Amino acid sequence: MTGTNNVFIRKIFSFYLFLSSRARYVLALDIFVLCLSAYLAYSLRLTFLIEQGYRQEMLITALAFSSCVAVSLLAGGTYKIVWTRASIEEYTSLLKWYVVGSALFLVLLYFGHITRIPLSSLVLMLLLGISFMTATRALWKLIFVSRRTECLDSKRTLIIGAGEAGTLIARDITRNPCEIEPI
Repeated sequence: MTGTNNVFIRKIFSFYLFLSSRARYVLALDIFVLCLSAYLAYSLRLTFLIEQGYRQEMLITALAFSSCVAVSLLAGGTYKIVWTRASIEEYTSLLKWYVVGSALFLVLLYFGHITRIPLSSLVLMLLLGISFMTATRALWKLIFVSRRTECLDSKRTLIIGAGEAGTLIARDITRNPCEIEPI
């Protein structure tokens, strides 16, 4: 039973890693996650079954918010990043362009009067949006890094040297899947 569950979980993880391989899949997942954050923000503020009066506004908000953030992320080049190998600089870039997209949405909301949104829902939506987007990318990195430990053919290697070169070699070996495992 555990063997089949393990294979099933590996296939799910492989599919999830596959989503990180193409920019269009990452974009589609981002739009889904941003729309989900808008829905959850409205539903946590009001109720999970959104009433008739707010349903249309929630849909407009979800589409406008996800569009503004996705356009800013596209303009910032964050969809060119390989998220399985991302570092803190890439996450900082994601945050920067998310803030730009959120500001664009707030300007559109304030000056365009496209919809009405409760202030608590707005704050929740902004926080949930960046949280979900960061979580999807961090999970890609976590799955990619933990996947490497399953290979049994690796040779244990001792790196001698405490300098910058030793640190770089150890970091490179742990980040890239290979037959060498540092001790």
